[in-house]
Amino acid sequence: MSRENPSRVGQKNIDASLIWTGVRGLQILLVIFFAKEVYLSRNTPDFELDLSSAILTLLIITSFWHPICTGWADPIGIHYRRYFRVKTISWSNVKEIQWRGYHLLVVRKEGSFLFRKTLFFLNPLRVMGPYYAQRFGNGEVIPEPIERIIAIPKNEPVSIVTAPSLIKWRLRVFLAFALLFLLVVLLRLLLAFQN
Repeated sequence: MSRENPSRVGQKNIDASLIWTGVRGLQILLVIFFAKEVYLSRNTPDFELDLSSAILTLLIITSFWHPICTGWADPIGIHYRRYFRVKTISWSNVKEIQWRGYHLLVVRKEGSFLFRKTLFFLNPLRVMGPYYAQRFGNGEVIPEPIERIIAIPKNEPVSIVTAPSLIKWRLRVFLAFALLFLLVVLLRLLLAFQN
């Protein structure tokens, strides 16, 4: 007997679920790596510093990877999961869908600031060519996942827009954290060489 969700039968994923699996696996691997680092430094004077830096680094990584989802769409809405539980965004709650390179960003009309956006990773080998053709006005080719979303009968129309692939504020925040991380590493190296 199949244990598959009945609404899921015959549905294809919006995203490249292998990428989602890789991202979540990498998150687990990083948690294990930092936990081991903290465990090995438990009897040293740097234990508190290692613990706080590991927690801060994991929080930064989690905040950037939290919106990444896997899922499928049907006439009810977009069914997705971030980690374990499957949730649904009804079509009436979808403000717009932004196609950003190999990202498909679903923006909701309602919801808290942290959970208003849902991010799907598309297969970059299949979507980057049509994306740049759309951005530069050289083509009308639409990738299969977006065609499937457009073809779904909905009660309310949903706009699908092509947006710039790079979100500037996110890049700036990432670069600021990377610079801070680099400064902390350099400071620790200087302190280690002084001892």
